[in-house]
Amino acid sequence: MALQRRLNARFPACSRRSVDGAFGAGSESVVREFQRCARFEADGAASSQAFVSLW
Repeated sequence: MALQRRLNARFPACSRRSVDGAFGAGSESVVREFQRCARFEADGAASSQAFVSLW
């Protein structure tokens, strides 16, 4: 749930997902968008690199 909250806070334009604790297709889509913006490999996986860079 921390990842969903942080994505909603940092990327409100592309992340208006409910915080439900489930990493589904919606969460994966937002993670991919974040990864593209951060110039990471956009694989949709919430890697430690992606997670750390959100904070």
